[in-house]
Amino acid sequence: MIDVRKPVPALEIAENLRDWFESHPEWLGGFGLAPHAPFTASAQLFSASSEISRKYHVPITTHVAESQEEMQMFRDASGPLYDFLKGIGRPMADCGGNTPLSSLLQSQALDKCWIVAHLNELTEEDFALLAHAQRFHIAHCPRSHTFFGHAPFELRKLRRLGFNICLGTDSLASNSSLSLFSEMRELLRKEPWISPREVWTMATINAARAIGQADSLGKISPGFQADLTAIPSTKAGRAIFDTIVAFEGTVPWMMVNGEILSLV
Repeated sequence: MIDVRKPVPALEIAENLRDWFESHPEWLGGFGLAPHAPFTASAQLFSASSEISRKYHVPITTHVAESQEEMQMFRDASGPLYDFLKGIGRPMADCGGNTPLSSLLQSQALDKCWIVAHLNELTEEDFALLAHAQRFHIAHCPRSHTFFGHAPFELRKLRRLGFNICLGTDSLASNSSLSLFSEMRELLRKEPWISPREVWTMATINAARAIGQADSLGKISPGFQADLTAIPSTKAGRAIFDTIVAFEGTVPWMMVNGEILSLV
């Protein structure tokens, strides 16, 4: 959801979304809202999305504090991103004095429905805010992070604060594929202190928790959805997680909602 050049009629869009959600009470895989980022979506669009998210208990995701250019824009009211967006007509009154994260936290009440991607550029003041903020979810995108050469992602620090951190791919604009196997390997390369099992958990159990499906997705357990993939392995026990993370190639077997998919 983007309205960077010209604010959209957020209230009208909100009414249309309410009608759509009420006519789709069940949807395989679920659905959610995604105002792109505070620099490309207006505060009105964020507020309308947040209201719908709370009412219908659907996830809402956005991109925040991804780059140094974004930090310059919001905190310093300067830099290439600031100049570009100002040049195409974005109102810039929200720039100057606040970090990207503090700006978002001041304008929106983030809760467990929110998934915030990136958070690469955080100040000590941001961490002080996070210590007292509600625990929203965080999506870290290791290969996109490497592609752009961002500041180190503070995985240990954010985990200690109690945030649920899952893995994402960002998009093909900054990635060579949308493979979570590759994301797991890249995270292990950059953070060798973390175990393959923990990385696997970030891609499965933590991800299910982030989209509000902790009781139906992310693990093989009675009562959970039969959404499965299978890969060849001769390992057992804890060694199986090394095999999973190391897997490259095409997944040979997949089941979605109990139905086996034909992959050939």
